[in-house]
Amino acid sequence: MTTTAAVPEDQARAPEPESRAGATETPDRRAALLTLLRPHRPRLAGAIACGLLDQALTLAAALLGARLVGEALSGAAPGDLTTSLWLLGALVVPKVLAAWAESYLAHDLAFRVLAELRDRCYRALADLTPGYLLRRRSGDIGATAMADIELLELFFAHSLSPLIVAASVPAACLIAAFVLDPLIGAALLPAIVLMATVPFWLRRRSADQGRRMREATGEAAAETVDAVQGLAETLVFARQDTQAERLRAATERLGHATRAHRSRGGVEKAAGDAIAAVGLIAVLLTALALVNSGTLTADRVPTAAVLGAFAFLPLMTLVDTWRELANIRAAANRLAEIVTARPDVTDQSSRIRPVPEPIDPTVVFEGVRFRYGPDLPDAVDQVTFTVPAGSTVALAGHSGAGKTTCASLLLRHWDPTAGTVRVGGHDLRTLPLDRLRRLIAAVPQETYLFNLSIRDNIRLARPDATDTEVEEAARAAHAHDFVAALPDGYDTPAGEGGAHLSGGQRQRIAIARALLTGAPVLVLDEAVSNLDAESEAGVDRALRAARTSRTTLIVAHRPSTLRTADTVVLLDGGRILDAGPHDTLLARSPAYRRLLNESARQVS
Repeated sequence: MTTTAAVPEDQARAPEPESRAGATETPDRRAALLTLLRPHRPRLAGAIACGLLDQALTLAAALLGARLVGEALSGAAPGDLTTSLWLLGALVVPKVLAAWAESYLAHDLAFRVLAELRDRCYRALADLTPGYLLRRRSGDIGATAMADIELLELFFAHSLSPLIVAASVPAACLIAAFVLDPLIGAALLPAIVLMATVPFWLRRRSADQGRRMREATGEAAAETVDAVQGLAETLVFARQDTQAERLRAATERLGHATRAHRSRGGVEKAAGDAIAAVGLIAVLLTALALVNSGTLTADRVPTAAVLGAFAFLPLMTLVDTWRELANIRAAANRLAEIVTARPDVTDQSSRIRPVPEPIDPTVVFEGVRFRYGPDLPDAVDQVTFTVPAGSTVALAGHSGAGKTTCASLLLRHWDPTAGTVRVGGHDLRTLPLDRLRRLIAAVPQETYLFNLSIRDNIRLARPDATDTEVEEAARAAHAHDFVAALPDGYDTPAGEGGAHLSGGQRQRIAIARALLTGAPVLVLDEAVSNLDAESEAGVDRALRAARTSRTTLIVAHRPSTLRTADTVVLLDGGRILDAGPHDTLLARSPAYRRLLNESARQVS
């Protein structure tokens, strides 16, 4: 994971799709997450039923105990209490089993839903890439994928069922209190109603604080990831203090948000406790007054006390749970933002057309225009060129000329604002995305390797590839020799991000991946920029051999790479300045000669 997505050289920022205009409609987003509960409704119903049974048995045991106390205070003989004692003992086992079953079912439900949420989150990010990653720091996204989802476990395992139970038990206690004596019920009712309103007193502040807390958590996570991954650069430039100050500032913002959240929660808890205490005192005073008046017998006072206590206990739990719900709602909103976001490109069923096999790999850009945002200038404008099947076209130009944008449009990371990109005569928007991914292989400028073996990193391109096919791809990419020299050969771990390999070695693994796909179209985005002269020459030879059966689009600046292309398209400011074979451009284009001279100086 990197702290920010790799931004193309000619890209100011990612486009904001129109579908995100309703980003503030969080209730719909949370509802989208709650739909995950539908397949698990039997578990939810079971958890609620067991929770209600647990509370009912607990209340029954407490009332039975209160009756025993009342009878004992009234002078009942020990033999008269035997039946009640046996009943009290008989409630223990079913109460324990109900509590265990409620906890088991609630946690089983929670972990199943959380597993689905993680899967949805990952799949959504896969569909949203790369545009969405350019709008948010990856450390922040990581916090959503891990911490925010984990926080939802509190809701599904510890809040959902108790919230429903908390609404049922006080109602039952209130009814029982009215049955015991209407005045006792009347004394209990105002406190129950008042306590039930406590979570709504500071609702807006609670929602705002929950949002700020989750945002601060994501920011702190992003800064931490940034600090760890940039540690080498920090040490080289002796900027440890600067980075530490950024971390401290992010941590302080998180601490401030957390303290504000806890402070408000403390006010709500204190208010709830005070109301419960006042309500219980009111019930006891009413009961004692009724005893003094002869309306109520003394042995019923413990029962009144139990009813008062049990009416408030679930409500106190409700207030405690509600303090965390703002945080949970904010986490759900952040997750729902990812899960419900619409990708920049999607399969459009109305436009999908049957695709012949095999498809003609000719690539055509026709009048293509694209901008990364409505308030930004065109990154490319009126770009038209053709890459015939089996040929190689190189895109050349200064930084910001539009080279990487063209490559991204061919990979369909975005759709053109105007014009068309075609492969085999098919508009890319009419090809299913999974078919397009199999049709085009790419080697990016910056390669990410997973902390897996070299073999598995290459096999990422085609999981069913045999070891022999993996080795052949590595040989074609001139990677076999250095891989074979590693301690465990192809079974050597690449390290996180490929940390155990050099930049040139990582790039050759990426090229091996692309070759292993067997895709008829190759996109090489500065694929040899990280290779030394010897490695570049070897890889160039391998790629030349591979190009004989592939259509290749190269983003390049090195003269040695441009020289191997059949056609060079010279871009400037998003427009095509000139196009032709390398030697032809070298002879007729002063702009091309200047570009080569500058590139030669940079390489040297």
